Amino acid sequence: MAFLDASPLSKGHTLVVPKQHHATLLDIPIPELTYLMSKIQSIATSILTVLDVTDFNLLQNNGPSAAQVVNHLHFHIIPRPAGSLSWLSNESVKRVHISTTCQDELCLKIKEAYYKYQEKPVN
Repeated sequence: MAFLDASPLSKGHTLVVPKQHHATLLDIPIPELTYLMSKIQSIATSILTVLDVTDFNLLQNNGPSAAQVVNHLHFHIIPRPAGSLSWLSNESVKRVHISTTCQDELCLKIKEAYYKYQEKPVN
């Protein structure tokens, strides 16, 4: 399952969550993780296509000491337009406000791009 983050770090910030419960990356069976990563790649490609950007962060935290707040495995896809905040900088992390209407429109565009991407033959 994938959905746009309610408090995004950038436009298109998306969470990807397996339907079956796994607390951390260490708990998910390899075949499920392989499938999930293939979906993450497709979703990321779709987001980047819609936003016309090439760079992104893939973020995933494991356990409270690693800043995991939700006790369910999930991944953040965070698009990074040129010149945007780098995770390696000392700047504080800032959330962006995106209207519900804009989020809804973006979600539809990403879904359309995702389904187009799924239809392409694999080389």
